[in-house]
Amino acid sequence: MGSGPVEDYRYVGYRRKLIEEISGHGIDDLEILQLFDRVPRHIFLPEGVLPRAYEDAPLPIGYGQTASQPSLQAYYLEILRPTDNDTVLEIGTGSGYLTALLALVAQRVYSVERVRELSIRARKALDEMKFKNVALMVGDGTIGWRKFSSSRHRRRRSPPRWSISFPREGACSCPSGPGTPRSWSWCGRRASSPPRRRWGTR
Repeated sequence: MGSGPVEDYRYVGYRRKLIEEISGHGIDDLEILQLFDRVPRHIFLPEGVLPRAYEDAPLPIGYGQTASQPSLQAYYLEILRPTDNDTVLEIGTGSGYLTALLALVAQRVYSVERVRELSIRARKALDEMKFKNVALMVGDGTIGWRKFSSSRHRRRRSPPRWSISFPREGACSCPSGPGTPRSWSWCGRRASSPPRRRWGTR
């Protein structure tokens, strides 16, 4: 799935501190916390923000985009619970950091990013981590990636209307509402049953 680059020991302590902060937000699933220990966030970020790489905070990555707060990404993982039988469609590759976290647990990850430069940068970092189960595409994420059916979906922001359909069992999670980064929406279905939705705050 990804053996990872040679460890940069300058960041180990910072990464462990980040994991403690994520845990402090109520994420106590050891498997999820271990993912953040296995993926070095700094290799997914531009050089200008490297001193802040392990802050539990959103960081600018250029082109008007930000890398999401790690504790929020941990919450996405806690909601979706992807497994090694799942295919994941991620809308908004961004830095590629969450893409890497998903790739450690899912069978396959397909990620769409509208900013070509960000997709190229993310591909370079994912290749450095030696991931073989990630496919990236540059395009409009609001129309998804129709070539591939997915059983777990993660959106960076909510579209004007729910535009993902689930031909089989599946789930979708995304932040919802302007100015409320801790509000979320979840939609899912089991095989041969109608979709279910729920909303909440974190």
